Amino acid sequence: MRSVRLIAVLTASLAVAASGQPSGTAGPPADPARADALVARGQYDAAEPIVLGDYEALVRNAGPEDPRTLAAAIRLGILRTGQGRFAEAETLLQRAVLGLERAAGRDHADTLRALNALSRLYERQRRLGEVEPIVLRIMETSERTLGTDHPLTLQAINNLAVLRFRAGQLQEAEPLLVRNLAARERVLGADHADTLNGLGNLADLRDRLGRTAEAEALFLRAFEAARGRYGLAHPVTLNAIGGLAGHYRRRRRFAEAEPLLDRLAGAYQRLHGDSHPATIGAVQALAEVRLALPGRAADALPAARLVVAGLRTRQRDGADLLFAAEQAEREREGLADGYLTLADAAYAALQRDRAQGPQLAAEAFAALQDSMTGAAGQAIVQMAARRRAERSEPGLGALIRERDAAARAWSANAADYSAVLGGSDDVAAELRGELAAARPAIEARLRALDARLRADFPRYAAMARPEPVGLEAARALLRSDEALLMIVPTRSGTHLFAVSRGDMRWVRTPPTRAQVNGAVRRLLWDAGARVPASPEEQARWLAASREGRAFDRRTAYEVHQQLVAPVASVLAGKRHVFVIAAGRLAQLPLGLLVAAPPAGDDADPAALRATAWLADRYALIQIPSLQSLHFQRRFARPARAGAAGTGFVGFGDPLLDGAAATRGRGAIAASRDLRRLARLPGTAVELERMRVALGAPAEALYLRERATEQRLRSMDLTGIRILALATHGLTAGEVGSAPEPGLVLTPPASPGEQDDGYLSASEVASLDLDADWVILSACNTAAGASDDAPGLSGLARAFFYAGARTLLASHWPVRDDVAPVLTVRILELQRADPALSRAEAFQRAMREVRGDTGHDPGGESWAHPNAWAAFTLIGDGAS
Repeated sequence: MRSVRLIAVLTASLAVAASGQPSGTAGPPADPARADALVARGQYDAAEPIVLGDYEALVRNAGPEDPRTLAAAIRLGILRTGQGRFAEAETLLQRAVLGLERAAGRDHADTLRALNALSRLYERQRRLGEVEPIVLRIMETSERTLGTDHPLTLQAINNLAVLRFRAGQLQEAEPLLVRNLAARERVLGADHADTLNGLGNLADLRDRLGRTAEAEALFLRAFEAARGRYGLAHPVTLNAIGGLAGHYRRRRRFAEAEPLLDRLAGAYQRLHGDSHPATIGAVQALAEVRLALPGRAADALPAARLVVAGLRTRQRDGADLLFAAEQAEREREGLADGYLTLADAAYAALQRDRAQGPQLAAEAFAALQDSMTGAAGQAIVQMAARRRAERSEPGLGALIRERDAAARAWSANAADYSAVLGGSDDVAAELRGELAAARPAIEARLRALDARLRADFPRYAAMARPEPVGLEAARALLRSDEALLMIVPTRSGTHLFAVSRGDMRWVRTPPTRAQVNGAVRRLLWDAGARVPASPEEQARWLAASREGRAFDRRTAYEVHQQLVAPVASVLAGKRHVFVIAAGRLAQLPLGLLVAAPPAGDDADPAALRATAWLADRYALIQIPSLQSLHFQRRFARPARAGAAGTGFVGFGDPLLDGAAATRGRGAIAASRDLRRLARLPGTAVELERMRVALGAPAEALYLRERATEQRLRSMDLTGIRILALATHGLTAGEVGSAPEPGLVLTPPASPGEQDDGYLSASEVASLDLDADWVILSACNTAAGASDDAPGLSGLARAFFYAGARTLLASHWPVRDDVAPVLTVRILELQRADPALSRAEAFQRAMREVRGDTGHDPGGESWAHPNAWAAFTLIGDGAS
């Protein structure tokens, strides 16, 4: 009952606080101390002219390295962090750290304050791996030089506890928070802002530990103390209200959380504006609570619309800032649920009022596209925009490549700088100095290149940042024999959009994202993919699969019934179906779904062949985004003249020291040393068969000692129509310390920058391709980085960026006995019948492989999806 009375008080009090009463300031304050007070109250717009004016005056009059200027830079960096202008804040704070290290010393309190401000920024940006070394450095230095009770020491201990908390190390975090809270109460007072924030952190931790009563008492204590000391409109109080509302949400006490979040969202809107991260977070929580309240789901739509408008504003503004691209991508990945909430709210509103159907469908269709606009989709769109612009605007391609190289240099510099921020020794300080000294030249070059792009090639700048494709535009994009299937799971269900030239259907089915992911994991495991699973799961699945001979067709049928069947009327009779799927679902070839109730034994090859696989109903083509198809078609180059076999190059069978092995279920990396990986002689056989099928000359193959990274990267690939790479495909970190996926080639005797035997994704992206086909006959080349990462990441993204129009990539380890047959047969079929699309040739080749009964004995039947379904066709394979 106490919480109900509190909500009533809060609602009334916040209404008074929101009534437009003046804040008590008639105009800008006259000194930095006043500006600091405004920043502490979250009144950033009022503080900005003072803080910015002070900094700019000091730069002019005292110079950028003067300690007073550096102190002003910290103040401005904290302001920009509060405003959510993270890219600007980072530049200011990094410069302040370096300058103060030189002027005051690495252990000086001012240097530690700058580091603390930078660590808080990184924490806001979710860059937790970069935060911890900085926090540890501050804590160790501050304890040693300033004492255990100094506010900087206490702040560092609090930050370390929060990092442990976010990493799931709750037992380690709790004693840090308890000790820190006691020290803050003793040193700063029970109602100090830092003390109350620490109290909220402890409440949050105990809530996650399941100590609900303790947590609620702490949340209420923090709110009441903050309201008494600071009033209802102060950020400390708003933070306490947010903590209490979060507690109610976790306990599914949505009716109690809703009024708090409603008022909190309004307070943040007035304080910071619609596109501030705090506003977006509060409004998103409000929309989610309304979706969960019985009978209130449709009421979530206004809040969800506000969230999406704010997210789009931040993305647009971030794209216009020189160094904000990485933060924009980070926010896009971290806040995709905002777009999904709009789709869920729009669907709920549709159930209430069918007359709004066209408008709501259009909103949901755009929001679902935005939720999936990750790096893969952006890369292919930018590639298509570049190719289109290059053909009409000579000189653009070279300028873009120069700009990309400068951007990579800036990103590498920033990453290296962050990596050494935690070091307090002379070596780390020297490296920071060198990196900081190199950065102004890189930034100046980027500014100059961006200015040239905007002035000389404005059409490219517009094309490279496309909006979602509207429903009518999508229908016009499709040919009469084509359809589009978009599948996007959310926490509330799964959205299905089926679109053809003459029809459209939007349905949300019951399976949630967690349920879809669970089914997909099982199907991928049965097919032979590397799926993280507990020992208990693996034992259960292994028994059910009868050691790999069976495939769970019942689950494959149930997934089809939930995710395809409800919109099948739009797909019926279509020759090609383009598939866009989100999250873990993007890593599952939809062709292995079952379209009719399965009969017979899941381990019987004859029953598997008789199964109504979705791959037989449609020629399926996976695309990373609808924008990518739009750009490929709108700006497609004229069709090539000549035979299908012209312009072929194949790389494979690299010289490695490991024992010869076959690809497939048992072919995994045997060593963390690249050179000691297993030889893959089967890849040479596969490439030779491709060469013969295409009528290409013998010198088109680069095998063994010729299969080097240096040779591939130095080759003119612009005339190559078909590029085949048959070798080990590795995911990030699988061998050595490689931070990104790549392909293994013959390691050189003396590794260097241009040739270390590992063609990484970023190196692939720097290639200049103009290929109709890139065939990646290697393991895991379409695999995403995590369950919820876009499935077409890593190598697939890189090859699109380099200029590939269609990829053949794999979702799990390919088999040496199948790959040469499948890949060669695709090329043979299309060469024999030029009217056959790439997708249809792929479909027929899979059917032929599945129908081969010669491999049934021994339990490795080609009727099993492990054999025929590993590959997926990505791009515009309808040509």
